[in-house]
Amino acid sequence: FEPGRPIIDNIIDGIYSSRKTICLITRNYLKSNWCSSEVQVASFRLFD
Repeated sequence: FEPGRPIIDNIIDGIYSSRKTICLITRNYLKSNWCSSEVQVASFRLFD
């Protein structure tokens, strides 16, 4: 993560630069807006 950069940009870059993405999904994970965004980005990457 790059300090001073928007969190969502860091998340997107991290997911797209990874060879594999594994999400451990719990109830609390799904309650978090940031975590839900991570799952969305990872699922979009499947179709790129």
